[in-house]
Amino acid sequence: MKMARKRQEGITTNPRYKMKAYAVGVGISSGNEEMAKEYAEALTQARSAGVGVFRNAYAEVKPVLMRAGVPSALWGLYKAFINEIIAKAQRRKIASVDEIVDKWVKLGLDSGVLRDCVNAVGEVMITAEPVPAQKTA
Repeated sequence: MKMARKRQEGITTNPRYKMKAYAVGVGISSGNEEMAKEYAEALTQARSAGVGVFRNAYAEVKPVLMRAGVPSALWGLYKAFINEIIAKAQRRKIASVDEIVDKWVKLGLDSGVLRDCVNAVGEVMITAEPVPAQKTA
């Protein structure tokens, strides 16, 4: 079985992303270069902010996994857990932390380590019940 290639962020990642966004912006703005520049800049900033949150969270979780003696082969599962916590509990508020922890415990991960990971991330600790998304008019 072939392993998937890991995405690497390099020094040219943001400029290349911005160029692609600009090209798309020119297309959707009917050639308006000023609008395309604004579009590309906004998209690049949003991407950088979003990617950074996940990367920073994983950097906080790594020492927890090391202290708990979690085999490195399982680190990807804990990373996926943290990604889900950020996406569903913090950003979209469609699930509670407890619901997500319960799901991953059923999948075989240690509940104590999962809780330690959530505590390490800190700002994603959400104990309130999730609020369904509202469609704006």
